[in-house]
Amino acid sequence: KPILPGKGIGNNLLWSVGSMQDSDDIHGQHHDLEKISQAAVRNWFDENQSLLGINSKNELFSPGRTRTAIHGNGDMIQMSIRRTFKGIPVVGSRATATIKMGNLINIGLESWGTIPDDFGIDPKL
Repeated sequence: KPILPGKGIGNNLLWSVGSMQDSDDIHGQHHDLEKISQAAVRNWFDENQSLLGINSKNELFSPGRTRTAIHGNGDMIQMSIRRTFKGIPVVGSRATATIKMGNLINIGLESWGTIPDDFGIDPKL
C-alpha cells in the first residue's frame, strides 16, 4: 500500500513543493524522512489496529522506542517499534514495518499477545 511518495507499483503519491526532496542536504533528508515515515507507519497502524487486534495508540511509538533504518536514497526504510504497556516496556515484543519505494510491503508483530487492560503494573513484594 502506498504510504509515502515513491516508484512502487500503484504509487501515485507526490512530495509537496518545498519538501525535503528539494534539499541537497542528505543528512537532513534522512532525518526528515525518518520522521515522515514514522508518522506514515503510525497512521497505518492506527487505521488497522482493530483488524490486527492491537491497541496501537497506547502500545506503539512511545518516545525513544522506535528505530528506523533508511537505505540508499530512501528507497527502502525498515522500522522496529518496541511495544509498551501503560508506559512500561514489554520485553521481547515489537512491531516491524518495511517500506519499499514508498509502498508499505511488510508489517510484523513479534511475541505479541493480549494484555488485559486491568493488568496491574504496580510492583509487589
